[in-house]
Amino acid sequence: MPKDTDRLNLPLPLGNENVTRESINTIFEKIDAGVATQDDLDALREAVSKMDIPDASLTQKGKVQLSDAINSDAKDKAATSSAVKLAFDEATSAKQLGVEQKVKVVAALNSINVSASTNEAWGELITKISNVIVATGNVTTTDVLAGKVFSNAIGNNLTGSMPNRGAPTLQLGGSIPNGYYSGGSIANYSHGSQLYDVPGKYTFTVPSGINLLFLIIIGAGGGGGYGSSSSMGEPGGGGGAGGIYIKELSVSPGSSYNVIVGVGGEGYRGGGYYGSGSAGGSSSFGDLIAVGGAGGYGSKSGGYGGAGGGYGGKGGDGGSNASSGSTNKGGASGGGIFGAGGNGSYGGENPGNGGTGRVIVIW
Repeated sequence: MPKDTDRLNLPLPLGNENVTRESINTIFEKIDAGVATQDDLDALREAVSKMDIPDASLTQKGKVQLSDAINSDAKDKAATSSAVKLAFDEATSAKQLGVEQKVKVVAALNSINVSASTNEAWGELITKISNVIVATGNVTTTDVLAGKVFSNAIGNNLTGSMPNRGAPTLQLGGSIPNGYYSGGSIANYSHGSQLYDVPGKYTFTVPSGINLLFLIIIGAGGGGGYGSSSSMGEPGGGGGAGGIYIKELSVSPGSSYNVIVGVGGEGYRGGGYYGSGSAGGSSSFGDLIAVGGAGGYGSKSGGYGGAGGGYGGKGGDGGSNASSGSTNKGGASGGGIFGAGGNGSYGGENPGNGGTGRVIVIW
């Protein structure tokens, strides 16, 4: 059975089939009928030109204009390949920039102890940013406890340096260093005093919890000088008062100090015109010394009062010499309730002894 061509359906003779002139003519007639002439093409072109093809839209097919613009919002134009590529390149660049900026935002949030990850969407990160409290204070590192992290108007993630002193027991007279105190107490101690008023040597031990002593140290007074045995003769001078030393002393509980109380100087007992009283003994607490007063001079030496002891002692007055026909008196003792100098004598009386020194310790 003959086989036809695909387009014009022309019969193809078989290998054992004879072809007649009539069959060839039939084939030619089909070719002539199937091929368009130039007139046919011209007529087709004219017909096409007269067709009204609508513009393409979102709802119908139609003709459309190409455009290279990537920022147009027109709906009746089609983007060219170059426009699509340019838009793709810019979108890719923007995406990469967004990734880089997200990394920076996440790092900034983590630096202020806000948990964040690049796996989170931008909306989640923006919510966390909006909840961050912006620091505006003027606190410095020395105002914040050591090891604590804080923020101020200058920066974030700052670490405090104020030392933590805990809850110490405060001692009387002790210093209080700067720092943070979570509590504390005052050491148990009792106020008190110790009087040493008998001449001799002693040892003072600082009571528990005491760091400060108030000291009053008084030297012994000097003895009075001997005056003339005649009531009209020259009097002896009074002894000088012992010196006074007043001092606040920082100490440590349990420490010991040597204490000495000076003995009063003796008034002269030998008679005659030459007898001056002896000096009073010095009093001391550790290496702090109040010197005793000097003895008063005898009448032969003019009856002058003795010099006061070191650190505040006042010398006794000299004996007075009255005019002829009057009675002369012995010099008065050096001033002071404790450690006073002895009175000078006159008219053969014995001069006075100096007063005993004192050491008073107050805490």
